[in-house]
Amino acid sequence: MDKRAYRQIPVMSATPQDISLAKRVKAAKYIAKTEVRLCGHKKTLLLYLFSTAELRNEKAEATYRVFLTHDDYITQDLRSKSLRWLTGKLYSVAWDCNDYGNKDWIVFTDDTSVKRVLSFFKDSGDPIEAINQFQENILACRRKVRYRQIMAQIDKQMSTVPALPHSWRHWVEESALYESRYIFYEYRDRKLMDGYCTHCHHDVKVEHPHHGKKGICPRCGSPVTFKAIGKSTRVIDQKYVTLIQRAGDKFIFRGFNACKDYRDDYRATRLDVNETMRAFSDKDFHIKDSDCFSYNMFRPDYQVMRWKDDPQAGVYLESVVYSKNLRGILVSTKCQYSNLWALLESHPGQKFDVLTFLQRYKPCYEYLIKMGFSHLVDEDFNYGNLSEKAKSMTELLGLPKPWISELRKLNPGMDELKLFQAAYKAGKQTTADEVKEIERVIGAQREIFSLKVSTTYKILKYFKPKIHDNWNGHNASDAFSLWKDYIGFCKGLKWNIKNDFILFPRDLRKAHDEAMLLWKDKKDEVSDQRIREMYEEYDAKYHWKYKDLVMVVPRSAADIRKEGQDQHNCVASYVGRVAKRETVILFLRRQAEPEKSYYTVEYRDGRIAQCRCFGNGDMTPEIQTAIRKFERDMVARAEKAKIGVGAA
Repeated sequence: MDKRAYRQIPVMSATPQDISLAKRVKAAKYIAKTEVRLCGHKKTLLLYLFSTAELRNEKAEATYRVFLTHDDYITQDLRSKSLRWLTGKLYSVAWDCNDYGNKDWIVFTDDTSVKRVLSFFKDSGDPIEAINQFQENILACRRKVRYRQIMAQIDKQMSTVPALPHSWRHWVEESALYESRYIFYEYRDRKLMDGYCTHCHHDVKVEHPHHGKKGICPRCGSPVTFKAIGKSTRVIDQKYVTLIQRAGDKFIFRGFNACKDYRDDYRATRLDVNETMRAFSDKDFHIKDSDCFSYNMFRPDYQVMRWKDDPQAGVYLESVVYSKNLRGILVSTKCQYSNLWALLESHPGQKFDVLTFLQRYKPCYEYLIKMGFSHLVDEDFNYGNLSEKAKSMTELLGLPKPWISELRKLNPGMDELKLFQAAYKAGKQTTADEVKEIERVIGAQREIFSLKVSTTYKILKYFKPKIHDNWNGHNASDAFSLWKDYIGFCKGLKWNIKNDFILFPRDLRKAHDEAMLLWKDKKDEVSDQRIREMYEEYDAKYHWKYKDLVMVVPRSAADIRKEGQDQHNCVASYVGRVAKRETVILFLRRQAEPEKSYYTVEYRDGRIAQCRCFGNGDMTPEIQTAIRKFERDMVARAEKAKIGVGAA
C-alpha cells in the first residue's frame, strides 16, 4: 500500500445533506461515502465513514478512511491528531458488540456510493458484505504466506532430528511395556490349564491361575498377569515414552505414545508407537516455549496434520525413558557421570521425570545410584532434601559407614533415611528390618527412638494390634501420636512410666483423656497458687478509681474463669499466661457494684491491649476516656516508683 500517496489525497467532509441523513437514520452508527482514485498506478476505492453521533452535533469530519485496491487494504484513523494506520478489517476497526444484529450500522449517503463498491468488487449483493468478504480473502492469503514461513522454520528445525535407534521398537515392547505380559488361559475345573504366554509366544500349562493375579511364565520365567479367556475382552496397554537425542549442542526430547492392543487376537497383538511431541533444550536442559512442538492439526483454519509450534507440548513429566543411548549423548554435560542409564535399566517399565532430574542434577546422585539409593535420588530431585555441600557419603546421609551398609538393604526413601538418622542421634542401634516394621506399623514416626521410655520392640508390639482395628476411626500412626501426648501427661503427673501397666494402657483413648484432665487440673492448681501469691502485689500496683469506676484485681484463677463465663468471652484461656506474668488481666467495674462484671481488661507492656464488655463488645466513649486516664496514671505510678515515691 502506497501510504505516501494516500496521505496526499484530500479528506472528504460531510455535506449538510449527510448531516440531515444522520439525524433521520437513528439505527445507523456510521454514514458512508465513496470515491475512486488512481493511486500509484493502482485503481483505489476510498470508503469514508462518518460517525452519526458526530454528525448530529454538526461535526462534518470523517472518522475513518479505508483504502481498498484489488489485492490489499488499509484504514486511516482520522480521529488521531497524528497519522495513524490500521491494518484490521472493517468489522475489527469500526464494529463492536453493541452493533450485533444491527444490519443498518452503516448507511450509504447515495446509490452512487453503493454502485462504486459493487462495481469495484464485481458483486451484486450488500456493499458492506462485499468489502468484508474481500478483506477476509486478503487475510486468508496473508495467513497462508505467514503459515508457509512458520512451517519452513519448523521443517528446518525438524531436519536436525536424528533417526530412531535400530532397537527402538524392540525396546518399547520389551522394556517400556514391561508390564504388558500376559498368560491367557482357558478356565477348566482342574489343576493344570492350557494357556498362551504373550511374551515368549508359546503355549504353556499353568497351575491354578487366578484372573488378574500376578505370576511367572513356566517356560520363559517372565513375570506375567493371568487373564481368563472370556473375562478379558478389551485388554489394551498404553505408556508414554521419552527418547532423548543430541544434535550438536541441542538436546531433543521426543515424546511417544506406545500402545499394545490385544483385543482382536491375543496371539497376534498390534503395537503402535506414535510420536506426539518434540522439545529442544540447551546444554543445561532448559527448554523455551518456542522450542516445543506437537504433531497435530497445524491451525484451526489450516487443517493439515504435521509438526506445529505448541508451547503446551514440552516433555512428558512422567514417562518411560529410553536408556541405551544416554551414556553417549550425556558426554561433556554436567550429567555425564550421573549413571542415569543404570538407574533406568534397574526399573524397567517404570515412569521417570527425566527432565527434572537433568535440570536439578547434583554430583552426589552418581554415588547414590551406584549404591542403590534410587528412591533417595527420585525424592531429592523433586523435593531437594539433600545438601549439595556434603563432601562425603557419611556427611551427605548423616550416618557412619556401618549404618550406611545397613541402610543399603532398603533402597530407602527420605522417610527411612530420617528414621535411621533419628536412631543414630538417639544412640540406638537399628536394622533395615526394624525400620521397615516401624513404617509398616506406625509410619515414619522418628520419635520412637527419642522417647527413651521403652524398647522399640515393646512399642511396636503394643501398636501392632491397632493396625487393622480402625482404632476409633484412626490408624496406628494416629494412635502413636496420641500415645506420645499421653507419655507427656504421665511425666507431668510424675507417674511411674517404668510400669508397663501405666506405659501401655489397654484403652489408650480413655487413659489419654483421663491423664489430660488430671494434668490440666494440676496445671490449674499451680496457676491458681501463683495468681493468689501475686494478688497483693498487683492490687497495690493496679487498683484504681476514677469517677464511678474501679479497677479490680482478680484474687484467683477461679475469678478469671468466672469473668469469662459472665462476659461470654475467652479470658479463661489467659490463666496460664497470667500465672507466668506474660500479661495482666483486670476487671473494670462500677464502684456501686464491684462484684458485677462490666468490662474485662488486658494490660500488657504498659498499655491496654484490649478492653471488652459482654460478648466481646467495644468500649463506649466514656470507657475510652477512662481507659486513657488509667494508662496515664499507670505511667505516673511507674515513674514515682522509680524515684522512690509511694504510689497514690
